[in-house]
Amino acid sequence: MELIKEFANLIGAAVGVTRPLADMGIMPRDYQIGTTGVSLRAKTVFVFGASGAPHFVYGIRDCGTIVAVNTDREAPIFENCDYCIVADLFDILKALIKELRGGGK
Repeated sequence: MELIKEFANLIGAAVGVTRPLADMGIMPRDYQIGTTGVSLRAKTVFVFGASGAPHFVYGIRDCGTIVAVNTDREAPIFENCDYCIVADLFDILKALIKELRGGGK
């Protein structure tokens, strides 16, 4: 979660989680996205590592642009996003953070 929090801070975004992460206590239930959590209406959403379960997708259905990162090219989240990145979320987050900090030049 530290890389996600750092990335969110750099782009001025909030952090939300899937139900499994809330169930594990990684983030408080208030941060859970989906049918049993909150629904978003953000212009842009980055989804890192979520499979795309229907109850999660319900929470992002009213968002503008959805960018998803998952190592599974068959992940259902890719059916519900505008940009699909098949890669390890940690590699992508590290590269994005480096670029945002000016280290990608």
